[in-house]
Order: sequence, then structure tokens, then C-alpha cells
Amino acid sequence: GATAGARTTTVTSEAGEAAPHRRGTRTGYIAGACAAAAVKAATQYLVHREVPDSVAVWLPAGRDAPFLVPAAERNPEGWVRCSVIRDAGDDPDVTHGMEIAARVWATSVGVL
Repeated sequence: GATAGARTTTVTSEAGEAAPHRRGTRTGYIAGACAAAAVKAATQYLVHREVPDSVAVWLPAGRDAPFLVPAAERNPEGWVRCSVIRDAGDDPDVTHGMEIAARVWATSVGVL
């Protein structure tokens, strides 16, 4: 149930972290940080031909944020896809728990 006087708005810091909800201390990550993690995982999968269990993304706050990689796919056309699950921490919004995915492929000029 709702607690009187508790904030319900989502506040995101410049560091890419969801501000902790007044009632808790567990922080989460904005969708952009999750997307960066999905891109990093997919790129590693494409280059090394092995799905990483997890990846770390450097945040502007000056630390790495770890992300598990629960799903990956390799397509016969040459692209790979990896995803992470968004964790909004103690102040969830409608994207909390959503799968955020990235698809990458190699070209003659590099990886896209």
C-alpha cells in the first residue's frame, strides 16, 4: 500500500542511475544504460562468438554497473542480438522488468 507523504515520481541522476525510492535503498539503471549494456554484450558475442554471461558499463558516476545477459540469438544472415532486463531499483516505472535488446552485425567497415 501507499505510504502517506511518499514520493511517487521517478528521478534520474546524471550518472544514469534511478534515484532510490524514499522507502528503499536499492538503485536501478535508466534505459540508456541498459541499452548500452545490450549493445556491448551483442558486440562481444559477434566478435568472440561466445555469449557473455554478463557485461559491465562504465557510468558517469565513476563506476561500473553490472548487467546479466539472459538472452542471445545468432541469425544466419549474420546479425546477433543480446538483451538485458531493466531493473529500475526501488522506484520502478512502466519500463521496470522490460527486456531491452540490441542487434549488431559486421560490415566491410566494421561492426554496426
